[in-house]
Amino acid sequence: MENLTIYKNSVQAHEIDNLGHMNVQYYVKHCIDSYKLNFRINDLISNYENLENNLILEKINIRYLNEQRLGTPFLINFYVSKIESDKIIVFQEMENLETTKISATFILVFKIKIQKQFIKNKFENFLIEHPYKLKKVPFYGEIKGLLNIRDLKLDYFELQNYPKIFDTFCGLANAKNSIISMYLDASDYMGIVSAAVPNLLLKSNHSVFETNIGGAAVEYEFFFNKFVEQNTSIKLFSGLRNIKNKTYTWSHWLLDIDNKEILAIANSVIVAMDLNNRKSVQIPYKMKNSLENFVLK
Repeated sequence: MENLTIYKNSVQAHEIDNLGHMNVQYYVKHCIDSYKLNFRINDLISNYENLENNLILEKINIRYLNEQRLGTPFLINFYVSKIESDKIIVFQEMENLETTKISATFILVFKIKIQKQFIKNKFENFLIEHPYKLKKVPFYGEIKGLLNIRDLKLDYFELQNYPKIFDTFCGLANAKNSIISMYLDASDYMGIVSAAVPNLLLKSNHSVFETNIGGAAVEYEFFFNKFVEQNTSIKLFSGLRNIKNKTYTWSHWLLDIDNKEILAIANSVIVAMDLNNRKSVQIPYKMKNSLENFVLK
């Protein structure tokens, strides 16, 4: 097998969250860097400097399989999963180089905006030259916990007064993960959702410090409508979709306040975790009892 360039990095101190593992946004940041690197070195688009003019990131699904801790070395393997008439589906997996376990998987759906046949030909030729880079999404990377999450089809105005949906973040858009661009990217949007999590915990009548039980993401999906410029006024609305013995699922709506638009919708599956032994546990009774009052019907 020929040795193509593979994205390789390690977990840095600024990427660690308050629960001691790599924050969800940095998994996405490395995922983005990996696919951009592969698009560039393999000449998979005609104009790398204007990637968003050729391919639009329409959806991403992330499965978090094994947590990444400070200093962990890792690589990300890049594959083309499927080529459709107007879409390219990319599959990537992050491998912990110490344990050789897969830490996370990523399914990325790109819509071809212009030069459809030309770009399709580039990806097809790439797979002819490197056939092992064609990979169907394996079982461990498939969408699971979010398969049956119904789209509520709410618009900007309906969200404002929808029962049991509440605001969890309000501030200015910060492109801290895409500093070379005037626009935010998928990891910046994930960062906003991550920043909202402590406000979600307030609603659940639960203290991580008192119980040492926190939550870890198992699966996330984002549907992107638009990526905005820095300093755009942003609000996040959140609603609980279901709660089980060990997991609970949230939906989030990222809003542009100035233009009254929904920028993205995110769904996430969270598992309760004992922070001492790093194992999943039953959701504490008090927390579960409180959350059950917020489940959207």
